[in-house]
Amino acid sequence: MLLFLISLFGTIAHLKVTWSLQFVPSAAPAPFAYIEIPITTLVGFLIFSDLPNGIAALGILISVSARLSFKLRERAKHRALQAKPAPRFPART
Repeated sequence: MLLFLISLFGTIAHLKVTWSLQFVPSAAPAPFAYIEIPITTLVGFLIFSDLPNGIAALGILISVSARLSFKLRERAKHRALQAKPAPRFPART
């Protein structure tokens, strides 16, 4: 019975998350995927006493650092656009 309830609530939660994605831009939930990496690593360590091997850790490091550098570059570009005044065109005569 417990296994049935766990699977039922898991299915309902998964469907609600999937349905909610139609209401946001596609880039909005992307950062949540990167939150999964340390959480699953911690859960794997606590439950199974296992950590990612060297190759997996390198892949995680590359993936997270690429996302972080992309986000920082976007933020700098956005700030530069905010600081730069809009071009003024001469009035028509």
